[in-house]
Amino acid sequence: MSATGIYGLSGSGIDVDSMVKVGMMSKQNEYDRMYKKEVKQEWTKQAYADLYSNLNTFNSTTMSKYKMSATLNPQSVSSTNTAVATATANADAAAMSHVVNVKQSASNAYLLTGDKGIKRATNNEGSIYLRDLIDTSKLAENGDKLSFTVSDGQNTATITFTSQQIQGDNETLNDLVSAFNSAGLNIKASYDATNDSFSLYNSTGGSANGIYLTAGTVGANDAVTQDNLGLQLLNNLNLHTVTTTTEDGVATSTLSDEAVSLVNSAGTAVLGGATANIDTFESTFDGGSKLTAKIVSGEGTASVSYGGKTYTIPQSDYEYTGGVMTIRFRDDEDGASYVYTNEDGGSAKLTKTTTDGTETELSGTTESSTASVTYGGMAGSDAVAVIDGKTYTSATNKLTVSNVTYNLLATGSSTLTVTQDTEKVVENVLKFVEDYNEMLGKLNDMYNEQKYSDYDVLTESQKKGMTQEQIEKWEEKAKSGLMYHNQTVGKLISSMREAIYTPVESVEPWKVDENTGKEYRYSTLMSIGIESKTDRGILRVDEDKLRAAIANDPDCVYQLFGSLDTENDEFSKNGVAQRLGDVANDGLKEIKTYAGTSAESADGSSLGNLIEEMKKKMSDFKTMLNAFENSLYKKYDAMESAIQRLGVSLGYITGGQ
Repeated sequence: MSATGIYGLSGSGIDVDSMVKVGMMSKQNEYDRMYKKEVKQEWTKQAYADLYSNLNTFNSTTMSKYKMSATLNPQSVSSTNTAVATATANADAAAMSHVVNVKQSASNAYLLTGDKGIKRATNNEGSIYLRDLIDTSKLAENGDKLSFTVSDGQNTATITFTSQQIQGDNETLNDLVSAFNSAGLNIKASYDATNDSFSLYNSTGGSANGIYLTAGTVGANDAVTQDNLGLQLLNNLNLHTVTTTTEDGVATSTLSDEAVSLVNSAGTAVLGGATANIDTFESTFDGGSKLTAKIVSGEGTASVSYGGKTYTIPQSDYEYTGGVMTIRFRDDEDGASYVYTNEDGGSAKLTKTTTDGTETELSGTTESSTASVTYGGMAGSDAVAVIDGKTYTSATNKLTVSNVTYNLLATGSSTLTVTQDTEKVVENVLKFVEDYNEMLGKLNDMYNEQKYSDYDVLTESQKKGMTQEQIEKWEEKAKSGLMYHNQTVGKLISSMREAIYTPVESVEPWKVDENTGKEYRYSTLMSIGIESKTDRGILRVDEDKLRAAIANDPDCVYQLFGSLDTENDEFSKNGVAQRLGDVANDGLKEIKTYAGTSAESADGSSLGNLIEEMKKKMSDFKTMLNAFENSLYKKYDAMESAIQRLGVSLGYITGGQ
């Protein structure tokens, strides 16, 4: 556009805009070619991003499960008495029968208000206010508060209510529930207003976990009297022990006949008949490692926390005599055994023995050791089961032995038999073929997608003369075939098919069929019934042949798919799933280098850099284009001015005629 923007005053009749457009045509065509190239590059980058996403999902989500023994060699477990025990087995479990005799089920410590409900210290029956459960006239001599200490067998907490909370704020049994539940213990409290019932439940089972209460001062030597308000409150909750037993699938819960009560004794008040002495030792060894040991002597159990793990120790594995404590424990994961000793003098020692007999010893000191604290209450119980003649204990009713996880449901006996789940194996193989065909199908479609050479990228000026529907249909054709005979896609297709058809050399050597006397070896997918049904590598499964192969060799599917050459990672020795994972990884690396992982152009990839360079080139060209257009307008502007001046001069010479 010219500086004045007004043309034709000279009477020349020149169409300047048209002349400028004609002058710009070759330059605009050059810009349009760059624009179309840049848009096509963006479309191609998006196509690569879609391929990367599909291939990444195929590798990390789909194919990874076919490397797992649980997928390739699933086991099923049957039980002759499902009311007593059931089980699951992982792929490494031996196919055999196990005799299980459940002697005792695990249980959780549980205290519950008895049938007579909660007792009140006043005549306000049914009141939920704490002030009605205690003698408030004794608040002053109790330091204007009531308090008691609770332990879950692992940790302790003190719960306190002040005189203001009790009498001023009118706190209730619901506030007592909140105090228990916010104490940081595994003990959960609840109040049932309908039935006027209070309960305490340890959410972790086993004999090392319980509910223990004391209303006295820890370490004090004075007797706790009935004037102790913590004692009054806990007594008036009227708590009974709840024990649950299960026999032949029938569970029975029993509430104790007598309410457990807080009794008076020197230095403490305890809930329940039996008491538990909880002693805690914290030792620091050379190098800074720490070990915490806790003994619940009244229950005959101990626990050790070391190296981020906690071990439950039966009474047979610890001694605490003559001021020296000795605890033996074992790490089931690595098989290492430990012996921990601690003396009252403060010295500590930890000896570790590995499975190969290597022995290491750490020396240290005990940083803190609490004196015995007497609590009353109840502990949970451990599950006790005899499996194949050996006795096992567990804090829960779940126990894993030799790759079989048992669910102990009731006391009694059952025989559990581990067998390969053939139907699940067949199902998983069929799913593998489905997943493989889906990925290969996508690659084949990309590689062979038809190109429409008559449909090019639309310029902005071309789009102005079209509807949105027309634009979408046009661009659908224009985008078709972007990856036609693409080298990366072709390589992926070839490599995937090679992974399928190449024999797996690491499978077991030739075997002889006992019935036919013929030798067989399942080293290819075709040998177990997986073969091509199209010339593009799409697979199908002969289920009868697959089942026959599994019947002959139950490990054949696992060996064909899951084998891994850990020494040299040789292609020929790796299983099909591992090979396909490697193919996908190689493809992902190649795509990431060339085209990145998304449609974003500023990602440092080769294609991304080309797009960024083209955008810069187009921006510079656009600036030049605008300058060229302005120069044309100025040129024709000057011509118009000259014609106008010439007209004035001619008019003067001719006298306006």
